[in-house]
Amino acid sequence: MDRKLFWMGIGILVLITTAAALTLIFGQPPSFRGTSYAEPLPPAPEIALAKADGGIFRLSEQRDRGSSCCFSATLPVPMSARPRWRK
Repeated sequence: MDRKLFWMGIGILVLITTAAALTLIFGQPPSFRGTSYAEPLPPAPEIALAKADGGIFRLSEQRDRGSSCCFSATLPVPMSARPRWRK
């Protein structure tokens, strides 16, 4: 029984080693799946926005820092969606 288990373990080890060697020998290098930019992107245009505290936010002052701008709008609620109050 011990001899049979020994040879089975050796066989599994040889199989795993062979599979790993074949993968290393015949494996393809991973392909690049993304966007490649040959040149750097142009700088963003100058933006000056009013801040809530009354100051001015300038995008040029944020150079070398990560920043994002979100432009959104709120829409008025249509008359059909407003609650009707009893008089």
